[in-house]
Amino acid sequence: MKILMLADGSSAHTQRFQQAVQKEGHDIYLASLEKGPTVDHKFRRRLFVPALDYMLAAGELGRLIKRIKPDLINPHFACNYGIMTSLSMEARSIPKLLHCLGSDILISPHKSPLHRMRIQYTLVHFPEILVDSVYLGEEARKIWPRIQYQVIPWGADEAAFGHFAHRSHPDFMTRLPLKIIVPRPHKSVYNNEFIIRDLRDNLDRREIELTFPDWGDRIKEFRKLVHQLCPRGIIKYYGFMGREEYNDFLAEFDIYLSASRSDSSPASLIEAMAGGLFPIAADIPGIREWLTADNGLLFDAEKPGSLAAALNILRQDDLDIGEILDKNHERARRDGLFTENIRTTLALMKEKIRYGRS
Repeated sequence: MKILMLADGSSAHTQRFQQAVQKEGHDIYLASLEKGPTVDHKFRRRLFVPALDYMLAAGELGRLIKRIKPDLINPHFACNYGIMTSLSMEARSIPKLLHCLGSDILISPHKSPLHRMRIQYTLVHFPEILVDSVYLGEEARKIWPRIQYQVIPWGADEAAFGHFAHRSHPDFMTRLPLKIIVPRPHKSVYNNEFIIRDLRDNLDRREIELTFPDWGDRIKEFRKLVHQLCPRGIIKYYGFMGREEYNDFLAEFDIYLSASRSDSSPASLIEAMAGGLFPIAADIPGIREWLTADNGLLFDAEKPGSLAAALNILRQDDLDIGEILDKNHERARRDGLFTENIRTTLALMKEKIRYGRS
C-alpha cells in the first residue's frame, strides 16, 4: 500500500505510527503543517492562524495527491488534518481513514459552536473513523450520529512487556521513597498541578519521588509551584527520548500516575500496565475502559485529598498488588500490543482500498 499520512510531524505518536507501518513493508508518505524529522512534505503556512492554515492547505493537498497518487489517505486529528482532507476535492474519490485522537472529539467541539460545526463537517465526510476507545467513538456519534467507528488502541511496544519478568513488583511498597512517574506534559488538561498540591505532605516526608516530563506550555508555572509548595520534595524531570530508551526508563518506576481531566485510552497507561507499574489515575470515562477499582486505584481530580487517600490505600495488607500487576500485564498483552494493533489497522486500510470505500 501507499499511504498518505496527514499528521503533526513533531509528534512522537506520528513518528511511532509512521515507523511501524514502514516496518510492515508499506510505503507511507507523511505530510504535515508542522516541522518534524520524518516529514516528507511540509505544507505552507499562509496566515499563521492554525485553524485557517489547515483549511487553506486543502488546495496544496490536492496537488500533492495528484503527484504521489496514494492508495489511501490517513489524516490524524479531526479538526485539523480531518477538515483539510474534507475540503480537498481530490481526496473525495480516494479511500480514507480518519484517526480521531481524543481531544479533537472530547475537547475541541465544546470550545464554541463554530468548533463543533467544523468537527461535524469533517465527520460527515468520513462515514467510518478509527478511535482508541468505545467512549471516544460514542462521543463522536453525539456530534454526527451516522458515524461508524472501529476501536483499535495504540498500545505498548514489545520492549515494554519484556521488562515485566524482571520486576520484583509485589514488594515494592517496602521501599521508600516510592518512585512515581507522571508521563503527561505540562498542559492544562493533564492537571499536573493537582498532583503537587495533593501529595505535598507525602513529598515533604520524602515518602515518594515524582518524575515529570520537562516540556509543555505550563512547565514554567509548574516549576514555580513546586518551588513554592514543596522545596524539600524529590521531584525530577526527563526530556524527550527514543522509544527504546523510554521503555528502559519506564521500568525504573513503581507507580504510574495521571490526573488528566480528559482522556480516551492513553498509550502511557497501557505501557505502564505492560511494564508492571501499579496504575493510579483520575476517574474519567476513557480511563475506565482500562482501569477500574479492581485493577488499580482511581481518584477524583476535582476533590482535594482524593489522590493522597488513594495512595494510602496501597499500604493496606488486603491489596494483592502482585495479582493486580499480573492481570494488568495480561490485559495489555491481549488488547494493547502496538505491533498487533498496527497490523489490525493495516488490514482495515487494505479492506477500504479493495472495496474503494471512504
